[in-house]
Amino acid sequence: MQSFEFVLSRRGMLSASLAGLAPSVLAQASSGGAAVPRVALVVGNGSYPQAPLRNAVSDAQSVARVLAEQGFAVTTLADARRAELEAAIARTGESLRGRNGVGLLYFAGHGLQLDWRNYILPVDARIEKADDVPTQCIDVQQVLAAFKAASTRMNIVVLDACRDNPFAERASGRGLAQMDAPAGTFLAYATAPGNVAEDGTATSGNGPYALHLVQELKRPDARIEDVFKRVRFAVRRLTQGRQVPWESTSLDEDFSFGRGIVEPVSATAPGRDEAFASELAAWQSVLASGTAADIYGYLARYPNGLFAELARLRLDQLERPAVRPLPAPGGAAAIDIAARRYEMGDVIEWEFHDRVRGTTQRMAFRVTSLDGERVIFNRGSWILTQSSATVKNASGVKSPPVIQVVSDMAVGRRWRSAFTNTFQGVSYRNFYDSRVVALEDLATPMGTLRCFRVEHRGESTYPDGRVLLLARTDWVDAQRARVMRSDHEYRWSHPQTGAPTAMQSSGSSRVLREDPLPPRPR
Repeated sequence: MQSFEFVLSRRGMLSASLAGLAPSVLAQASSGGAAVPRVALVVGNGSYPQAPLRNAVSDAQSVARVLAEQGFAVTTLADARRAELEAAIARTGESLRGRNGVGLLYFAGHGLQLDWRNYILPVDARIEKADDVPTQCIDVQQVLAAFKAASTRMNIVVLDACRDNPFAERASGRGLAQMDAPAGTFLAYATAPGNVAEDGTATSGNGPYALHLVQELKRPDARIEDVFKRVRFAVRRLTQGRQVPWESTSLDEDFSFGRGIVEPVSATAPGRDEAFASELAAWQSVLASGTAADIYGYLARYPNGLFAELARLRLDQLERPAVRPLPAPGGAAAIDIAARRYEMGDVIEWEFHDRVRGTTQRMAFRVTSLDGERVIFNRGSWILTQSSATVKNASGVKSPPVIQVVSDMAVGRRWRSAFTNTFQGVSYRNFYDSRVVALEDLATPMGTLRCFRVEHRGESTYPDGRVLLLARTDWVDAQRARVMRSDHEYRWSHPQTGAPTAMQSSGSSRVLREDPLPPRPR
């Protein structure tokens, strides 16, 4: 095993030396640009006797170099044994203790799952039976526990460890198991849970995931979610959908690899409107071209853009990914966002409760026509898309359609959206930030359903300058990708302070009946 520590010299040149993880060196490396210490443990294991990996060590070295260039104090292990891994994890935790810093683990090599726990394999692991896994491998939870014990401010765990391996038959399944990121953690896999990643060719020098991760890490100001979304789309394109990276996040703060933890920037109304116009023009141009290549280009430019989820939906319609994440126990299977959900004659009966007026009414909506992806209820009073995006409802016509359900729904999933709503000849823009906050049981008249609880927060800006603050919570059926309940509260914003003032609308709605009831997987 080799251990390298990378730091930047005063001249900005990268240097490497055989060393342990010295706190004094870490302090020196983190005292430059970033106020928050950033410490990374980067491991590349390739010399497995039974199944060597040609690119794992070079993947780790490439990632280590670019992290050091971005200001991380980095320790790199190559072909590490279990004892060496345990010692390095402990030293990394100690170096972060009490410093309110950012801890990062990148591991390239073999990994496996057992009883829904994920393990990374040292090169000296000899797995003959399932009982050998906990005693000879490193539980990923051990790394997270070391970071937690150090009271880190943020944790980043990147597992390029889903490569096919000869130990899978001793494990609980292929690849790694899906897990929700603990508080303050960003978790990334090289491919979707339950699937395997490619190691790359001898000529490439890197696996597909590391190749694109290194490219994106070189953007010093890129937000962490933008970095990994760009990597995901690039790897998906390179592998023709055979490998689709996956992430889970519980971060409440923003982070860039070059600057560390950064304060979120709130766009002014003129700046936001300008961004809306430019992004919409780009999206409409891509939509008109109808090619997957143009959609990939759009997503590389706007990975977390206002219309990125519409772009992902269109991409799934053009190129169905060959892999989908396998759910964790008690979790939900991946939603096929591009599937057809509605047919002629389907009926959905809703109950609407107006808290302001104290009234309740019921209304049945029948699919009266289908127009391509558009699903038209009651001859046009309500229009959805097959992916459950809203085109028209009682409050107006939405352009573009409003995304309510996204692909790869999981706790922590976030997205942005924007649209122009037109009602009685008046048009105004709406902006939403959305996040999946829970997967829970929802009692309905049709029985108990497993649903994602999604919180939407945003605002509407009217032509006369008034601003309406929007708060809505949806419960989305995790199996059929339909909204089953929705609660909302809309308040006017104070023109000077921006604080919520008078109530404009408050209420709830829920599905009472579906006829015919779509089949539910058992």
